[in-house]
Amino acid sequence: MQLAIPALFSLLLDPVMSLIDCAIIGRLGADSLAATGASISIFSLAGLLVSFLSYVTVPAVAGASAQGDQAEVSKVISTGVWIAVVAGVMITGFIIAVGPLILGSMNLEAAVVEKAGGYVWARALGSIGYLLVLVGSGSFRGMQDTLTPAIASLAAVVTNFSLDLIFVFGMGWGITGAGAATSIGMFVNAAVLYYRIVQKKLLKPSHLLHPPSWERLRPMLRTGVALQIRNGFLWFVSFLGARMAAEMGTVTMAAHEIIRQMWVFSLQGFAAINVTAQSLLATHLGNDDPKSAREVLQRLTQIALVAGTIIALALALPRDKLPLLFSSDLQVVEKVRHVMPLVVVMLPIDAVERTLEGGLLGCQQTDFIARNTLVSAAACLTSLFVVHKLKLGFSAVWVATKVLIVVRFLGGFRRFTISSSPIGDLRKSEP
Repeated sequence: MQLAIPALFSLLLDPVMSLIDCAIIGRLGADSLAATGASISIFSLAGLLVSFLSYVTVPAVAGASAQGDQAEVSKVISTGVWIAVVAGVMITGFIIAVGPLILGSMNLEAAVVEKAGGYVWARALGSIGYLLVLVGSGSFRGMQDTLTPAIASLAAVVTNFSLDLIFVFGMGWGITGAGAATSIGMFVNAAVLYYRIVQKKLLKPSHLLHPPSWERLRPMLRTGVALQIRNGFLWFVSFLGARMAAEMGTVTMAAHEIIRQMWVFSLQGFAAINVTAQSLLATHLGNDDPKSAREVLQRLTQIALVAGTIIALALALPRDKLPLLFSSDLQVVEKVRHVMPLVVVMLPIDAVERTLEGGLLGCQQTDFIARNTLVSAAACLTSLFVVHKLKLGFSAVWVATKVLIVVRFLGGFRRFTISSSPIGDLRKSEP
């Protein structure tokens, strides 16, 4: 719990800020809220394609630290920084160039597309900061320090919120101002993280002077490719769901974004357990102790199930009032109220699925994660196709999306209960 609580605080700060952004933008009208939802689907693609930086950094740093190899810790971090900067430049150019084309493919109303364009441009400028944060926070979590990322995230949230008020309302920049505030917040987050990295001497400046060799890049990129396959399918499912909501009109798209934000906020609580599983399992396996790794994952899975149930109840009880925090449009609010129970009832499974994935990442089972996601995405896309063809409506879009989570959960559970499990059968307890 010493790892999970600061990690929870850190991971919740970003979605809290997104919820605040959503509430602020919602006051500008349904068009602005729909534009933000459409734009975020683009950043979800970019973020998912490079989020492997955090996933590969945590177990690599944890393993090196468990063996007392500080030089290897520094080399892992420096390699991540090089990848973050180069990939950040490429992603910025990609989003600015291709973003308008993606928005144009979503069948949005003209007013929504116009507003979304400014938000996309402003958010794209924060790409390098975002990638540096992934490497920096992953490094600290690998060292079993989740407090430092929490402090950095808090600094970013305060900056983001303050600039939101100035840019959106004070200067009248609308959702473009919200995008700019988010980008600046990312760089503040990165600045705090790397100040502490240098202060703690986790990174040797000499390791940053030259690009990493292919021998060092290859294992990280190989793992990254497997995770990108997983992330690409996840994004496509999310994008398709958003596109189907957009086809149903601006009101439905606005409702979809509110539900998505509340769902993502809930998932961040589970992500704290995911991060804890990654760090602890990687450390125990680095010490050649699979029994302790299994016991940790058993406890974390139980905690996840309880946490998922509690968060589900917390969202279910104020179901009638909660949507009013994000929109005053009664049509939008009614759609949110109708669909939220479908999302809430699945939260305990969401929690366990995220925890099992953290265990798989800590065991460096990235190839399996990619295969599992491929199977689950195929099932989900088939469900979405049926929903679209039969015109089953907005609620059915979310039901079909949840197929992805259920299949991923079943695959992850099976991986830890077969004879070739890297930590033994998860169902067994030893005295």
